[in-house]
Amino acid sequence: MKKFGVLCSFFTVLLFSTANAEQILSTHVTNSAMDMRSIAFVDTVSGKDRVIEVNTEGELIWSWNFPPGMIAGKSICKGAGIEYNSVSDSFIVIAPHHSAIEISRDGTHRVLVRDPEIDHDFHFFDDGSILFARGFVDKGTENFAIHDKNGEKIWAWKADDHLKSRRKYWGSSCKIRESKWKKQGNKDWAHANGISIKDNGNYIFSLRNFNAFFEIDPNSGRIVREYTGHIGVHEPTPYKDGFVLADRNCTGSKKSDYVEKQSIRITDSEGVIKKRLLEGEHLFTRGIEVLPNGNLFVTTLSTVMEIDPDGKLLFKAAIKGQDPNIESTGRSAREKIIGRCKPKTLYKAVRTK
Repeated sequence: MKKFGVLCSFFTVLLFSTANAEQILSTHVTNSAMDMRSIAFVDTVSGKDRVIEVNTEGELIWSWNFPPGMIAGKSICKGAGIEYNSVSDSFIVIAPHHSAIEISRDGTHRVLVRDPEIDHDFHFFDDGSILFARGFVDKGTENFAIHDKNGEKIWAWKADDHLKSRRKYWGSSCKIRESKWKKQGNKDWAHANGISIKDNGNYIFSLRNFNAFFEIDPNSGRIVREYTGHIGVHEPTPYKDGFVLADRNCTGSKKSDYVEKQSIRITDSEGVIKKRLLEGEHLFTRGIEVLPNGNLFVTTLSTVMEIDPDGKLLFKAAIKGQDPNIESTGRSAREKIIGRCKPKTLYKAVRTK
């Protein structure tokens, strides 16, 4: 396979003065204890194919345009994960269903891996290899893979090699979601949507359609532990002595009696829930970043916010022109959320510098 090199285009990166900056988000809550660093995400708001960085006022301060061919229509809405590397001051970004790329502040970029199913999440190892999710694939297809620094596949993991049925993981109060997954059959069977690494080197894989996340031995691929009972699990991340994650809990089996009960969950090392934060106050959680101050930086469909471990709100910004509390009204809010990828407009946002 051809090695991936460094590409540079002088017109792909733009720096902005805040005097005439484009307003992407509007800030509604601030606190002296909040993280003051800027915020980066793939622009799923404006309709432009770009990665953007905004300050805490929501003003655009940096952007980088995807080269032609990396984004195809609304593919940008299919899980454009992002991480910020503070050492190199660079961004690692997923162009969903195309590639993962590293973008330097000066606009140069290099392709780390190409895969037509890459989306949602990844982990970049020190040796240059990358572990990534293949979120929407059908049963029988690899849900996670690792490619080395030369783009060669060196490891893969399929959910159905280890998990034979989803039924044993169902039975939550959110019947409407489980019913939908059942009707899909083998299509999007597991829905891999999250990756993290434990201190012992084992992988944490999130499988939304199993209501569970799993600890994986990377040498054997064997499941060494499972954490169940988290409906529509998203973003399980090691936190203190356990995990922080998002659920997509609800009650009801049909639209007429459907009530959102989603929350941020903090668990112990066994996966037992110790706290539920923001329950019923927002719709889908799209990202959770554990900040250096111990707080949580959360991305929802239309907002980014910082909360402390008890759920106290320290910072909140919403898409410009969006009611910052619209998601607390429940399912009907989907019709009122704005932006290119509406109603699931924002994906993961991260703090930078």
